[in-house]
Amino acid sequence: MTLWLAFALSLIMVNWAYPLNALLQDPFGYGWHLAPIDKFTWSPLLANMLPYIQAPVIFIGLAFAVNSTYNIGMKLFEDHSKAMKATIVMGVLHFAAALIVMFILAG
Repeated sequence: MTLWLAFALSLIMVNWAYPLNALLQDPFGYGWHLAPIDKFTWSPLLANMLPYIQAPVIFIGLAFAVNSTYNIGMKLFEDHSKAMKATIVMGVLHFAAALIVMFILAG
């Protein structure tokens, strides 16, 4: 879920002005120009800081995923060593997925 949140952050922070402009100025697309924001300048919000904002979000999700994997392993196996073995295997997969998504989002 936090992977999608990190992806959505990039869309929101870069394209934040377009939906706001469309909603305030011409909500139905009829060319009405309801609000006087024609000369509104668009600039992305913290575009150069975006990878540094997305990385902690992804790592927080990774921590929750590994913790959930361990808790599920404890419920299934009721043995700490078996739960840890399952957590290590799934943790490697979670970590690989997090790195792949960070590589894609950071460009």
